[in-house]
Amino acid sequence: MNDCFFQLAPEGTDFDSFETSDDLTFNITKNDEQDINQLEIDDVVYILDQYDKKGILKITGLVKSFGSDGFVEFDMKVER
Repeated sequence: MNDCFFQLAPEGTDFDSFETSDDLTFNITKNDEQDINQLEIDDVVYILDQYDKKGILKITGLVKSFGSDGFVEFDMKVER
């Protein structure tokens, strides 16, 4: 099983400005807080996997729920 770590990007982060791996210069660690509350459409989230590969997500769709019928849609860019 792969581990993945998340961090909400600062407000105003432009998802489209990340075009190459060199653009993924944010600092996220495997010890960072993992709770992200109140996600909204157009939020950007940084990701880091257990192999130190970075990526970003842009929230494109969201159905909030307290059960299993909620979901999150997103666009994703990751390092190879």
